[in-house]
Amino acid sequence: MYAFCYHHAMEKTCRTCGAVKPYSEFYRQKRRSETQASGWSGACRECAKKRMNERLHAFTPEQRQARNAPIRFYKYGITPKDAERMFAEQGGVCAICGERAAARLKPGLKTPIAVDGLTVDHCHASGVVRGLLCKPCNIAVGCMKDNAEWIRKMADYIETRTPVMKV
Repeated sequence: MYAFCYHHAMEKTCRTCGAVKPYSEFYRQKRRSETQASGWSGACRECAKKRMNERLHAFTPEQRQARNAPIRFYKYGITPKDAERMFAEQGGVCAICGERAAARLKPGLKTPIAVDGLTVDHCHASGVVRGLLCKPCNIAVGCMKDNAEWIRKMADYIETRTPVMKV
């Protein structure tokens, strides 16, 4: 008969550094393979972060964008060429505020599904792509839950409650 070791059951050995650490130092795997029956990552959090940083820095920003762009755009049912066409049709500016998003981006700032700093805006109910927005405008539309009436009320609120500055 096997003796149950409570202390051992609360710890796991990192496959990378070999250190024995508590399970809280490992990532939980949502999609586990047959070889990962425990449901926990084989590498501890520290080693996993180091490995991810090494992998990310192995590519130039251009290589990363070229590698990830097709996957990101296909999520919305458009190709990178479709996004570039939309970008040209909008004159390279946000469809709402009209500003060039790339000018606002800080160096190294990540923007998901981006064409020169503009993100793909889509209807959450139908999935139809509406255009390219800068991050602040995309967040604002999302916070309003794509509800045009709420957005109109918000604009009215701002217009009626903002004091007029005397010059």
